[in-house]
Amino acid sequence: MKARKRIRNILMEIIEEEKQVLKSQEDDECSRNRDQKKCLIERLLRATTTTTDAAAKSSLTEEAIVDNIFTLVFAGTDTTASVLTSAFFELAKNDELRERLRDCVEKDEVAENSNGATDEILHAFLSEVQRCYPAAPFTMRNIAYTDDNGIDLGDKYGRVPPGFNITYAIAGTLLDDEDSYPDPSHFNMDRWLKSGDSKPPQNWAFGGGCRRCPGRFLSVAESVALLRVMLSRRCEFQWKLKIDQDLTFAYTPGFFPKDGLMMK
Repeated sequence: MKARKRIRNILMEIIEEEKQVLKSQEDDECSRNRDQKKCLIERLLRATTTTTDAAAKSSLTEEAIVDNIFTLVFAGTDTTASVLTSAFFELAKNDELRERLRDCVEKDEVAENSNGATDEILHAFLSEVQRCYPAAPFTMRNIAYTDDNGIDLGDKYGRVPPGFNITYAIAGTLLDDEDSYPDPSHFNMDRWLKSGDSKPPQNWAFGGGCRRCPGRFLSVAESVALLRVMLSRRCEFQWKLKIDQDLTFAYTPGFFPKDGLMMK
């Protein structure tokens, strides 16, 4: 809580500075092209300053902006770190896979214009990492109070009344569902690449439906950016695991090796 208070104070100072910048832009509309990309705080501030009087009550307060930043930036830190740890572990033990990805990154670095193929392959690799090393093995839903008086899960499970929580194991689907993921015990990133008329399977690592993890795009973007740096041949990373470390994965609560992942 003390750390959050310190960070909140820093964010409030940044918000105030950005408010002054926005005010100066309103005085001089030519100072910034409105079509240019905007930083996160500016986007959230515009949600508070561009609302009409009728909608003012629903606009974001400065405290709400701070809460949104905490959610977007910090809430997924542990799970993203878990996915990246698993990705590094898989790359360290699979030379053929690592060289394949490094070749893709190298081609993209020397090309004048990227065609998106490298990002597609890195996304496929991360999807398979998320499947084989699920950072969040389960999720929960609370049964709402509605006229339906709960939900009916069929003869096997019966009716779940309102107010109860349902826990469902994402990991069970990701690791064992042979219909969705043929040969599920095998690490195969190609299952996520488009092939002819076939479509990639559904990635349940972030959940599903309207409650699907809202930070999934940020998590994947961060992971792809780091992988591009680490897989570049200009990077001197050796991908060598330290000998005599316990690489047994366990939830703590993220999915990490018991000794961490020591490599160079």
